[in-house]
Amino acid sequence: MTDVFPPEKRREIMRRIRGRGTKPELEIMGILDGLGVGYVYQAKLELGEKKRTVDFLIPDRRLVIEYRDCFWHWCPRCYGDTPPVKGGIKGREWWERKLRRNRERDRELEELLRRHGYRLVVIWRHDRKRMREIIGEVLREGGGRW
Repeated sequence: MTDVFPPEKRREIMRRIRGRGTKPELEIMGILDGLGVGYVYQAKLELGEKKRTVDFLIPDRRLVIEYRDCFWHWCPRCYGDTPPVKGGIKGREWWERKLRRNRERDRELEELLRRHGYRLVVIWRHDRKRMREIIGEVLREGGGRW
């Protein structure tokens, strides 16, 4: 299957995909603000010798919230062990490498956060409608006041 757009148009479309300030992130901000939770957006953490940026950090709870798109982060529920790249896509090997690197980077972050005493909540795109419920539940589990 070839792309329906010429290469120039596809590049323009791909350049418009934002990595921060996305609608789901703005929704999470609204939820946290509504709950009166103090957070740092795009927080930079030093985890041993590694530096990482996380979507949301709630410092007084050592809690990190990450929003992950099911395609870009290769959701195990939606895609299992099969890369979310269909056969016949131009540059299939490149896409598979990219998505594998994304998945490896996510796993490394998860391990670094765990090793340094942070709790991680991942909200996948398929759970987007339940974000408020998920965040509220995690904050209640943490006890105390936020």
